[in-house]
Amino acid sequence: MKNIIRSAYYDLRHSKFFAVVYLLTAVMLSLSAMINVDEKGCGFVIFENGYIYWMTSAFIAALAVGIICNDDHIDKTINYEILSGHSRLSIFMARSLFGILFAAAAATMINFFPLAAGSMLKGFGDMSRFKDVILRQLLCFFPYLRFAAFVTVICFIIKNSYVVFAAGFLISEIGMGLVDFFDHGRSLYTSVFNIGLLGDFGAWVIYNLDPVNGVVYYGRYKSELDMDVIVGTILVSLIMTAFYLFMGYGIFRRDDMD
Repeated sequence: MKNIIRSAYYDLRHSKFFAVVYLLTAVMLSLSAMINVDEKGCGFVIFENGYIYWMTSAFIAALAVGIICNDDHIDKTINYEILSGHSRLSIFMARSLFGILFAAAAATMINFFPLAAGSMLKGFGDMSRFKDVILRQLLCFFPYLRFAAFVTVICFIIKNSYVVFAAGFLISEIGMGLVDFFDHGRSLYTSVFNIGLLGDFGAWVIYNLDPVNGVVYYGRYKSELDMDVIVGTILVSLIMTAFYLFMGYGIFRRDDMD
C-alpha cells in the first residue's frame, strides 16, 4: 500500500492542472473577500458568504480525488499494479483513503485564504467570535471527506478524470442553489446541505436614528454551534464516508478492468 500511495502522491504533486486550479481558486476567493470587506470587518463577509466560499472549495476535493483515483485508469497503471501482485483491496484502500484525506484537507485549507486576506485589510471585526468561525471552517473537513468519498464512487464507475471534474464542479455549484431552495437545505442529510448548515449564521440587528449619522445599527451574529450539530457533522460524515468506500470497493472488486 505504501508504494501505491507514493505513486498517487507523485501523480498529484506533478499535476500542473491541480496546482493551477488550486492557486486560481485561492486567489479568486481571497480577492472576493478583499473586495467585499468594509469597516465591519472580514467576519461580516464570512457570515454573509461563508457557505458560498466553502461550497466552491468542494470542487477542489473532487479535483484531487479525480486525479488520484482516475489518472491511473487512463494510462492503465492500475492494471500493472494488479499484475504485480497487489490485491484489489490494497489498491482501492491506498488510493481512496489517501485521496479523500488529501482532498478534504486541501479543500479545508483553501477556506482560510479569504478569511486571512480580508482580515489583513480590515481585521475580523466584533460582530461575532473569531474562534467560532475557525471551528466551523475546520468542521468543513468532515463534509468534504464525505463528498470526496462520494466522488470516489463516481471515479470507479466512470474512470474518466475530466468527467469527474465536471461532475464535482456541477455538484458544488448547483449545491449553492439547493441550500436555499429546499426547506432542509441546511441539515446533515447530505454533504452539500451539511456545508450549508455550517455556513448558516443566525443574526440580530438593532436600528436607531442618529441626528448626525442618520440610520445606524448594531448587529451580532450567532456564530457558536450547538453540540448536536458538531457531533452530528462528525458522526454522519464518518458513517457516510465508510458507506461510500464500501460501495466503491464493491464496484472496483467486480470490475473487469477493460
